[in-house]
Amino acid sequence: MQLRQRRAALAAPLAALGVAALAALLSAGCGSSGSDPTARIRGVDLAATAGTAGVLANGTALGGDLSFGQGSSYQFVGPNLLIGGFTTSTGASSTATITIPASPALRVSTGSFYTAYLIGLAALPNVATGKPDPRLLQTVLTGDRGAAAGYSASAPYADPPAGAANVRLLNGAADAGTVDVLVNGKVLFPGVAYPALPVRAATADTSAPAVNPVTLYQVVPAGTLSVQVNAAGTATVLVPPTNVPVSGGKAYTLVVTEPTAAPAAPTYGIYTSGDQE
Repeated sequence: MQLRQRRAALAAPLAALGVAALAALLSAGCGSSGSDPTARIRGVDLAATAGTAGVLANGTALGGDLSFGQGSSYQFVGPNLLIGGFTTSTGASSTATITIPASPALRVSTGSFYTAYLIGLAALPNVATGKPDPRLLQTVLTGDRGAAAGYSASAPYADPPAGAANVRLLNGAADAGTVDVLVNGKVLFPGVAYPALPVRAATADTSAPAVNPVTLYQVVPAGTLSVQVNAAGTATVLVPPTNVPVSGGKAYTLVVTEPTAAPAAPTYGIYTSGDQE
């Protein structure tokens, strides 16, 4: 995993992308083991202003306390998964702890791999409570490769050919607006919006998380990619050309991230996640 931040112009207003939710089921604990584990999940903290955070799966913080840009290893889970909860020890201007209850359980696919990304903004304190308002933060769930990533029997996932890699995109910057992402000078991911925020109160989340709020994988040549992020449909650069190395035969998720501070010209970034690694 690699993290690079670059300076860019202020982005367009928040945009939303509808994503499908899965059915609610009974929950089961993390840490399942044995000769036939159901699935595996990891957590990644990509909420730049959230401070130290725990991304929760079935009530367990994946990898313990994570800082921005850190991720856990894959852990066994299943057959059901409570995801969408998180805790954070700091806010944008406060040290109060934010706790978001987990959403209804989701059924996981046997043998599949998942990543739970904490994305968005830790807003300024709520005027009514004086505590950081978590409503601009969310945990989104992606399936890594295969059926869990949104592929089907009629349109199955395919490993990249020799000398190539698969890449996909998640827009994790809540205030960046809809973005176009250029790879090696050409728009590969046009018009990608920030995932739709759950409808919730300031301290409760009873909705299912966004599931697979990512693009499908695209094939790119192995080696060093030049990745650039623009405001959608414009020449406004949010992340200037950034070198991203990818290996042949591998799959990656590129995540547009929020600035780690609030300079006059926000420094959005690109985070590279190797899927099933």
